[in-house]
Amino acid sequence: MALTPLERKRKSLARKRAEERRAGDPTDAYAEVPFFQHLMDNGEAWKGAQSNLAIAGMSLPTFTDDTDEEWDPEIHDEPFRGSIGRAERMVELLKDAVVDLAREINTYKRAALDHAISRIEAADLSEPAAKQSALAEIVRLNKMRDQLDKNVRWEHPQYEVKGV
Repeated sequence: MALTPLERKRKSLARKRAEERRAGDPTDAYAEVPFFQHLMDNGEAWKGAQSNLAIAGMSLPTFTDDTDEEWDPEIHDEPFRGSIGRAERMVELLKDAVVDLAREINTYKRAALDHAISRIEAADLSEPAAKQSALAEIVRLNKMRDQLDKNVRWEHPQYEVKGV
C-alpha cells in the first residue's frame, strides 16, 4: 500500500533525526580538552549542581576520565563521545525524572482537591451562610485545580547542537 504524503514526511524526518544522532555533535571536533578535564579545571556550575542535589539527598557521579561505562553501541544510536556524551545523557534523564516527579506531585494534589470538593458537596448545606461559605471554598479549590492543569516552561541553556 502506498504511503500518504504525511507518512512519507514522518519517515523522512525520522531518518534525518537518526542520521543526526549517528553523526554526533558537531562541536565535538572543536573541543580541545575532554569534558571531564573541563570539570576538573573550572566546573563551577557543576559544583552548584552537586550542591543542589546534595540538599535533595542525591549525588552526581564523578567524572575522573573520559570513559562512559553506560554507553553501549547496541543501545545508543550515536557515536561514542566519552564524558560529554555521558553528561548530555544525564541531563536528558534528569529532565525526564523531573517531569515524572512533577506529574506524580500534580496527581497527588489534584486528588486531594477533588476529595475536598466532594466532601463539601456531600455536606449539609441547608443553612444559607454554610452554603455561601461552601460555594466560595469550591470556587477557591477549582482555581487551585485550574492552576494544576497548566504546564510550566523551565528554560535552561542549550547544550546540544544538531543539524548544522
